[in-house]
Amino acid sequence: MVVLWVLVLLIALATEFAFSMKGEVNTTRNYKEDIQAYHLAKAGIHMAMAEILYPSSFHASHQDFGLIMGDSTRGSERGPTQSDKTAYRTSIRQEIELGSGLITYSLQDENSKIPINKTTRNTLVKVLTSAGIESKEKKDVIADSILDWIDADKNHRLNGAENDFYQNMIPPYFAKNAPIENLDELSKIRGIDEKILYGTNQRKGLINF
Repeated sequence: MVVLWVLVLLIALATEFAFSMKGEVNTTRNYKEDIQAYHLAKAGIHMAMAEILYPSSFHASHQDFGLIMGDSTRGSERGPTQSDKTAYRTSIRQEIELGSGLITYSLQDENSKIPINKTTRNTLVKVLTSAGIESKEKKDVIADSILDWIDADKNHRLNGAENDFYQNMIPPYFAKNAPIENLDELSKIRGIDEKILYGTNQRKGLINF
């Protein structure tokens, strides 16, 4: 009987030890992956900075969502080689190998984006259409609500929203009635969710315009 209890105790201790070791291994792995991800992200930023500073012929086009595209001149003093032109003609630098990881990044000209605080309703509707929103009703609600958020008065437009709408949210808050300082503010505006604001793999978000 004593031997049986000893075996049970040993099994319990072994199980406890196994779970403890597994937890430590997972913690170590997660820490390692976090460090790798941090340095990969930092490397991506430096690669983008190096690309901008390298002698190149860049241009930005709004219909491409402000993405900077261009031809690197590293091929020769006369200009880029054909392979350079092909590599730099795409707007997104896709899955660049660095060590054991992959980096994907794009360059965007912030000055090419729509000045949200000075835009018109028609422009907002066009942007929402480009962002993949098909419903006219939804576009009307978002466009009017953005303008209501920015203007100084407390009167809402036909499809917009002011304090009477936002005070019913959980938690309640007030319409800003002032210029937008950070595009993340758009997430507070009626009709705008994370997918509309930040986009998905299939479509661009408002923040890209």
